[in-house]
Amino acid sequence: MPAVEHPETHRFTPGLYSRQILLKAGILCTSKIHKTEHQYIVSRGKCKVWTEGKGWELIVAPHHGITKPGARRALFIIEDVIWTTFHPTSKTDMSELENDLIEPHDFTPQKTLEELHKEIEQ
Repeated sequence: MPAVEHPETHRFTPGLYSRQILLKAGILCTSKIHKTEHQYIVSRGKCKVWTEGKGWELIVAPHHGITKPGARRALFIIEDVIWTTFHPTSKTDMSELENDLIEPHDFTPQKTLEELHKEIEQ
């Protein structure tokens, strides 16, 4: 299955980096694995989100949440979503930020798409 491009906007203010991503309706994707606890805001759209220990949850904008270190999500985008994360840092170099914020990982599906779609529909 080909990778889907998600337009991102990176913003920097003194002591804060934000990453905004546009996720198009109809896609199923996974998040990156974050090293740090941080806030996020869903400012537009609707999606079903799976998180280990919580299962599937419906998120509808506006929504404000907290990501815990080590969290990885599966997302099924129902309506176009704008998801923004906020990270305290004074760095502006993207490779340094990725190294500080994101755990390296390989994508190895634990379930088939058919299994995930059945769960999403519930």
